[in-house]
Amino acid sequence: DTLSHARTQKRCETCSSKGEESLLCLECLKVFCGSTAEGHIVAHHEETGHRMALQVATGQTYCFLCSTFVASTANE
Repeated sequence: DTLSHARTQKRCETCSSKGEESLLCLECLKVFCGSTAEGHIVAHHEETGHRMALQVATGQTYCFLCSTFVASTANE
């Protein structure tokens, strides 16, 4: 699945860096580096308007419009 692939790849589409701060854009399914405050994921959001990203290491979803992680109800 997509998350498994992202966890295996974890390389930024822009700079090829690999790290725990990788995020998966949920609109185009590309992986980018950086935290939600900085890095290529932010540049990607600003360039494309894509609003949701999944933090690969934790599985948490971040909303750029809300500027926060959103709660998951999948396990509730």
